[in-house]
Amino acid sequence: MLLDFWATWCAPCFEAFPHLSEWHEQYRADGLYILGITRYYGMAEVYVVDHDNEIASLERFKKAHKLDYDFAVTTDQTIQRNFGALALPTAVIIDRKGVIRYIEAGSSPSRFDDMHKVIVKLLAEK
Repeated sequence: MLLDFWATWCAPCFEAFPHLSEWHEQYRADGLYILGITRYYGMAEVYVVDHDNEIASLERFKKAHKLDYDFAVTTDQTIQRNFGALALPTAVIIDRKGVIRYIEAGSSPSRFDDMHKVIVKLLAEK
């Protein structure tokens, strides 16, 4: 499982989207599950909104960016803190036994290479 902590206003988060989409397509049949995790910010497309309208905006965002993996929306930063995701984006990769095997914040080509290697390695562990 790969948890991706992100936000619509986070420019570096956008750099991860193509990789996540590619990995979702390439490895989901092998057991990779990707979950994008964001939270309610009370804003959508620069307007103050309620939860329902924020969800609608996130659905439009997901469609516009062709993100086929699932999203979760939290009400606060508790889950982020529990996983040590104190910066955005943060990726957390969990193996089949539920052990966290990778946590990294930021966005860079070397980070994406490292994540890909971890994914391939963990999917081979059956």
